Amino acid sequence: MENFAKLIEASKSINLRGIMVLPKLTDDIEETKSMMRLSKDLHDKLVKIYPHASYLSMGTTSDFKTAIECGSNMLRIGELIFGKRL
Repeated sequence: MENFAKLIEASKSINLRGIMVLPKLTDDIEETKSMMRLSKDLHDKLVKIYPHASYLSMGTTSDFKTAIECGSNMLRIGELIFGKRL
């Protein structure tokens, strides 16, 4: 992750603002929480090096409450707003 962040930072056309993660689809809420906590830990490490990479986007319509509980500060809830895609 750090090498990728350095590459992005070196680019004049791209600004590193954070990370977006999608945990594995599972019905096991504890597994989802575990994956989200690992993502939060990874994000915390990134922010220590790149403080302006403050966004942690994790969580969708199906798991946004868990994502908030685990530290997400950006959600993807289009399905909740617009309904399922056809």
